[in-house]
Amino acid sequence: FDHRSEHSIEFQTLFLGHILKKDSFAIVPILCGSLHASLPEYSRGAYLAKAGPFLKELGEIVNEPEKNTLLMAGVDFSHIGPKFGHEMPAEYLENQSEGHDRRLLKYLSVLDADCFWEESIKVNDRFNVCGFSALACLLEVIPLCRGEVLDYQVWHEEATRSAVGFAGVVFTS
Repeated sequence: FDHRSEHSIEFQTLFLGHILKKDSFAIVPILCGSLHASLPEYSRGAYLAKAGPFLKELGEIVNEPEKNTLLMAGVDFSHIGPKFGHEMPAEYLENQSEGHDRRLLKYLSVLDADCFWEESIKVNDRFNVCGFSALACLLEVIPLCRGEVLDYQVWHEEATRSAVGFAGVVFTS
């Protein structure tokens, strides 16, 4: 029941149901847990060694020419402040975490999986980017395209002195 509080597709499901014809699409949710906990070492190589067969199959499905497949990752970026295990309030970490998030977004936008991983490894996931594993999966299967960051924001929870970064990115061929 680790997925009990998972919420990453609830808004996307409502959105798709609103803009697309009823029963015109199917959803295949893929729950991506923490890579720190499941890999012998935190690296792209270790990830590919463990998830390779799954990624290969998923990539083949996603890239079938006769299919009209939409990939959607419902993720957050940095989670900072006492609520997320930091001793300092989010305001003291926000500049660093935002820089980290924006670098991840830059590498994601140009489909540079190596630099995406290097950025996370560099900070040892200090900023608790819960969407990293889903985005790492996306980077391995997405068809060649280019991403555009539409917006980046930080939501502040004053009561806990914590914050969460989030963004919107669209990929087009």
